[in-house]
Amino acid sequence: MSNRIEKASAKLSAKTRMIMNIIFIVVVLAVVVGANILTSFIVKRNPASQVDFTSDGAYSLQAGTVEYLNYLEDEIVIKVLCSEDKLISYDSSFGYGRVFKNSKMLSSDVTAAYDPLYADVSNKRCETFFNRGVSFCKYTGARGKSGSNDASCEYIAELRKIMDENDVKFQITEMGKVDAGGGGTIAYILANKNVSVIDCGVGVLSMHAPWEVTSKSDIYEAYRCYKAFLKDA
Repeated sequence: MSNRIEKASAKLSAKTRMIMNIIFIVVVLAVVVGANILTSFIVKRNPASQVDFTSDGAYSLQAGTVEYLNYLEDEIVIKVLCSEDKLISYDSSFGYGRVFKNSKMLSSDVTAAYDPLYADVSNKRCETFFNRGVSFCKYTGARGKSGSNDASCEYIAELRKIMDENDVKFQITEMGKVDAGGGGTIAYILANKNVSVIDCGVGVLSMHAPWEVTSKSDIYEAYRCYKAFLKDA
């Protein structure tokens, strides 16, 4: 009789735990959906809130919040499923949110080299120059940092260490004078996924023109840069 009671109570506790976990997941999903709706409402009411607000590359208030909540939802759901009768063994690397968070990327794209013929749209102290190595462009965009990502200082420090240890010549640059120059790349798309990313490539004169000009030595340093990154990052 006592064994039957113990088995019945065990089944009841298992069902109770499953119901509680389901309720917990539903609550989390409701919070995420509610936060997304609230964020969309804030952005619509205040367009100025769409500017960058983190150094990790959040493209806008809406996009950054939504991606973080999706990552949080992913983490919670995985841990709940793992705790329920050990359906899957929990691994700290499991889940796309963790994959993105632990990823590092060089967005291989060119940047605008300093052109003395159009010096009025350039910032001589921050532009790419020929024969000075591969260029790391911390942020692109236009009108300040609009439409851009902004690589974190920790990630840049890691890249500088890798370049120095492999004797790769590099320069830290911007793309044109603020409110005059600018440009866009795909870096912000991966930054929205919480990937550590920075634009990295060679300086170009007459970009997108029928006849572009680059430096042979900068191209070689870019090759060495990518090789060092793949080896040590």
